[in-house]
This record gives sequence, C-alpha cells and structure tokens, in this order.
Amino acid sequence: MTPQLTRRNGPRARDARSWMARAITSLPEPQDERWRVWRSADGRFSVEARYIDALVGIVTLERRDGTRIEVNIDALSEEDREYVRKARGY
Repeated sequence: MTPQLTRRNGPRARDARSWMARAITSLPEPQDERWRVWRSADGRFSVEARYIDALVGIVTLERRDGTRIEVNIDALSEEDREYVRKARGY
C-alpha cells in the first residue's frame, strides 16, 4: 500500500517541511563582488549596494539594509555606467 502524499499535517509532511526549511536556510549568501560601492559622477556621493535592474535610464540598487534606491544612470560615475552596460548586456 502506498502512503498518501496529499496529507498536509502528518509526520511525513512535517519531515518534508523541516527538510525544506533546512535547505532554504542553507542556501549560500550572494557573492561579495555583487556588493560594491557606487559613486556619483561628481564624486560627492557614494553608497554600498548591489545592482538590481536598469530600465529607461533609471538604475535600481539595493543597500545592505534592504532599502532600494533608484538613480538616474547619468548621475553615476563612468565606471558604474560601464558596470550597468555589462550587466544589461550592451
């Protein structure tokens, strides 16, 4: 007789949930090189963040505290603009 796989609260379900929780919490942290210091074109502003996306000239960055910021690509340093171009594939 095969066990029922549709039970949600039985011992097998708890074991599966426990396994999933261990698998999810053991995922590796993002690579450190994804976090970088982004600088403004004039050099007066900098922020440690990781690249999320760029659409219509607006770059979305995420700070370590989870705050997302949007920056006009023209306000970024040339090095950061190049990073975005490579990340976008152009």
